[in-house]
Amino acid sequence: MNREDVLTEFLTSWERRLAAHRAQLRAEAKRLAAGFARAGAQRVLLFGSTACGRAGFASDLDLVVVAPVDPEIPVPHRMRDVLTALNPRSPVDLLVYTPSEWERLQDERRFVREELAEKGVVLYERAG
Repeated sequence: MNREDVLTEFLTSWERRLAAHRAQLRAEAKRLAAGFARAGAQRVLLFGSTACGRAGFASDLDLVVVAPVDPEIPVPHRMRDVLTALNPRSPVDLLVYTPSEWERLQDERRFVREELAEKGVVLYERAG
């Protein structure tokens, strides 16, 4: 094999592995969304590099969960037990908001409105 063939083979292999990794991330996001739905979530959104199709080998899952949780519990601690029970197979960044917090944040914060609400991929939304 010449140098060009070796490089072509390497790049093809890398692209296949990356495509498989991205598929695994998407499947894991759907699995987690189903678990959050069973736990009472009203909406689950995927955002970030996985949602945009740009995930790399070091990418994690960025999820927003809108659920009727106790607003007195700090955001980082909400649904921690549910996430632990779901045993994530990929790293996860999780933001959990009450429905009223989610509505308020969309009104007050451009990032939430444009990047999460508008560009986020809806993985689950309760009917009604």
